[in-house]
Amino acid sequence: MWTAKSRSRRAEIRKNRPEPSLMGWCRVCEESRGPLAVAIVFFVCTTAILMWRQEVITYRPGQWIPNDIVARVPFAYSDPNVLFDMKKNARDHEPLVYRAPEEDPCS
Repeated sequence: MWTAKSRSRRAEIRKNRPEPSLMGWCRVCEESRGPLAVAIVFFVCTTAILMWRQEVITYRPGQWIPNDIVARVPFAYSDPNVLFDMKKNARDHEPLVYRAPEEDPCS
């Protein structure tokens, strides 16, 4: 079925043709330099952000924390309910008096 003549003919045809996989790869490399650079920059930035995330403070000011925090420096925690009660107490003890201004602001 396969003769020596057809094998040598096919070998000659393959020898004269450039390798299609190498031609395609070179073309892909040339066309994808920009998007590849964007992908690399995105990867590097994302990796940096995720690595810095470990240094972020877990709790924010004013946030309630369910357990004790041991610290070497003193800090104060202000309770918003106590502040609200103090404001309400001060508002209730003020007299309800309106005094008209003595001078006319339009003159």
